[in-house]
Amino acid sequence: MGYAEGMRRVRGFSLLELIIVMLIIGVLAAMSIPRFMIFRSRTLQTEMKTNLASLMRSEKAYLSENHSYTDDLARIAWTPDGAPVYLYGFTSDALPAASGRNDTAELRAASGGPYRTTRMVDAFGNVLSEGDLPPSIVQENSLTAGAVGNIDQDDTLDSWTLDGDGNLVNVMSDIDN
Repeated sequence: MGYAEGMRRVRGFSLLELIIVMLIIGVLAAMSIPRFMIFRSRTLQTEMKTNLASLMRSEKAYLSENHSYTDDLARIAWTPDGAPVYLYGFTSDALPAASGRNDTAELRAASGGPYRTTRMVDAFGNVLSEGDLPPSIVQENSLTAGAVGNIDQDDTLDSWTLDGDGNLVNVMSDIDN
């Protein structure tokens, strides 16, 4: 028995088999990508809820020492970590005096904080600003903090408020259900 006679013929995949495999992969991807995007959006919302709660704790600490809230983020020494998608802060800027540091974009511009604002943009690449925040006002004995972000790259912004009593409200949802 010669060398060629002892070898079996190895057959590859046919074109039809490859097309069927690609079709199956395509269907699985079409089903899983939207679910992944919703999961990613909810993860970003969890980060926002944590940051708003942290902002509120800083405000409560400031209140206990100064008998008043403030809309100056530098006074409460609060900054988010990393490169947040959401803009945080207040639409008011008068307590105790106008500071120009009542939201995270202004705070970063004024003091160069340890976080980056490159992801705080809308679907068109415009930087989010105080005007994009939902109504979020600080008064001497009450406050409502706001957060706004574009979490799924469409033209709807995800807007939230958290008041001093801990009421978290989704003013506008950016998650398509």
